[in-house]
Amino acid sequence: MVLDLDELKQVNDRYGHLEGNRVLREVAAGLKTSCREYDYVARMGGDEFVIVLSGYHSETVAAKVEQFSRAVAEAGRDTLGVGTLGVSIGVACYPSDGQTVESLMVEADRRMYSVKPLGDRAHSVVPM
Repeated sequence: MVLDLDELKQVNDRYGHLEGNRVLREVAAGLKTSCREYDYVARMGGDEFVIVLSGYHSETVAAKVEQFSRAVAEAGRDTLGVGTLGVSIGVACYPSDGQTVESLMVEADRRMYSVKPLGDRAHSVVPM
């Protein structure tokens, strides 16, 4: 999965970059809490994160997407006191969407950007 925070620029503009950094730390903590010990969560840079989950099937991924969306929204509320933070999420599954890490990342990123303009403040996800 590739996740992109939708309103981080507005958070930085309104509350300052120190608060934006605090939001990023809270989002990272919330995403990690939503994962199992052996899942992989990393900030790719800026307002993007990557999450690698093993053993999930396409039928159960939607529940994880919702859980991650809630974690991002809660991090925004907990840090800023208002619900201003949304996330766009692109999902790619091995082996149907790619055989290599690179091809999976490209597909998840493409899907994330394809839903970003929709403006869904809660979360966005492209079906697999």
